[in-house]
Amino acid sequence: MYRIQEAPLDINVLTQELTESSSECGAIVTFTGRVRGSSEANMGVKEIYLESYPSMTNKAMMEIVEEVKLRWRAVEKVSIIHRVGVIGLCEPIVFVGVSSKHRKDSFEAASFIMDQLKTSVPLWKKENIEGQGWAWVNAKSSDKQAALRWY
Repeated sequence: MYRIQEAPLDINVLTQELTESSSECGAIVTFTGRVRGSSEANMGVKEIYLESYPSMTNKAMMEIVEEVKLRWRAVEKVSIIHRVGVIGLCEPIVFVGVSSKHRKDSFEAASFIMDQLKTSVPLWKKENIEGQGWAWVNAKSSDKQAALRWY
């Protein structure tokens, strides 16, 4: 499952959906990314705004899920839910969940997904900085380096 949405994420519901995997799943790994009060470039972040082009974003997420299923055969279920729109301080931005037969596959697949989300999914981000207003955020080279380790 993958989708973008403006509505807040219900982490408990998303996690419960993963537990409904087959009885052969011995591991569930989840990651929740949240809005921080600072970033590499700015202190005093009040909120963020994420923009997407839904058909491109969904296609890129689908390709990530397909690659996960090819790389980690023990993976049963994948969830990638990413918010768009205005997201407040400390609110969840993204939920990634993986259920599989073995913990190593779940951990690796979840890490792979996050690295790919940061670099290959078309999302554009602005931060609302205290006293400064909105500013676009550039992609980080460290995210690109993290994604390259998988290839």
